Amino acid sequence: MGIDAHTRTKLSMRGVALLGAATLLVAACSGGGSSTATDPTPTVAVDTTTLDTTTLDTTTLDTTTLDTTPDTAGDTVPESTVPFVPSGPMCPPTPQGRIAYELGFEGAGVDGADVWTVQVVHPDGSNDSQLIGGEQYLGLGQPSWSPDGTRAVVSAMVPNDQFLIVRCDGTIETVLEGLEMETLSYPLSIDTPNHPSWSPDGKTLSFTSADGLFLIDPADPYPTRQVDIGIDLTVVRGRASWSPDGDRLVFGATAADGNTDLYVVGIDGSGITRLTNDPGDDYQPAWSPDGSTIAFRSMRDGKLWLMAADGSGQEPMFSGEGAAAAYQPSWSPDGTQLVYVSGEVGDTRVHIIDADGSGDRQVTATEPSPRFEGWPTWVGT
Repeated sequence: MGIDAHTRTKLSMRGVALLGAATLLVAACSGGGSSTATDPTPTVAVDTTTLDTTTLDTTTLDTTTLDTTPDTAGDTVPESTVPFVPSGPMCPPTPQGRIAYELGFEGAGVDGADVWTVQVVHPDGSNDSQLIGGEQYLGLGQPSWSPDGTRAVVSAMVPNDQFLIVRCDGTIETVLEGLEMETLSYPLSIDTPNHPSWSPDGKTLSFTSADGLFLIDPADPYPTRQVDIGIDLTVVRGRASWSPDGDRLVFGATAADGNTDLYVVGIDGSGITRLTNDPGDDYQPAWSPDGSTIAFRSMRDGKLWLMAADGSGQEPMFSGEGAAAAYQPSWSPDGTQLVYVSGEVGDTRVHIIDADGSGDRQVTATEPSPRFEGWPTWVGT
């Protein structure tokens, strides 16, 4: 299962206002973000009609915090910054880090609707808590942590194609929707945007789509920039993975010959290189934190493989015929382990395995009831 269909609404971003029903969530888990686009600090409007200017000391007024943009009525509405104080089970940093993953129950809602949530769990399986979810968020999932661990960006199918930036207390900070790409004549809506992924510096989101591979600034997402990968490749559904230096992306794509393999490309569209070339489809890549290794899923055996970042040394992680199918790898912050999901389609669980293929263990629920767990991502704080 997963998020395969989306609809679209319009987003107008001013400060951190949420407009429309489309939803891109970034979850902030602490107030320690920078003052760049990843700064979790929201803004709130100040009503100047009730401001007593006789008591206002203008010698100490920090005008850099005032937004003097006229509103639709022509008035000036200053804004002041209010810090976010994180609280809740998903917020505190832990030595072992935190894992976010999507969780779906098919037909568990009212009138047989599916129910989707994004969960946060410690790597030892403790403190499994819901970050956001419910029947109003059909198809919610595909989380990606901001590098500082203060937010998670997730996607949602209903009511429209959307990404949500969610704080660690479960509140929505920003909504991104109605994403468009520039053409020579006019902007075009992007078809089924999915699988957002945060850059190592926290300033950019990548995502994939039926239309290609894209980059956006979450603070200024219009228009979205398309990465040129040529006309002979069709990007497959799945998260593109950033190189640790933030200069390149590895992704899965289907070539004109019908084979699905892994490719790497500079974020400026330069140096596109095919890394795998096998009759078995290769996709769902994950770049290791030290930049030396790429983990990926391969239909050569339906499990996880490893290779050097240049495509050499392709080897399976698992041995023997009895291992269950494995999907959607993501590295631990120190590069010694991988988190992934295992099981049959529609009934999967989050697992952790050492990078040498040993020590495999299940992290999440053991009950046999069918539940879909997917797209785990690990942050170090």
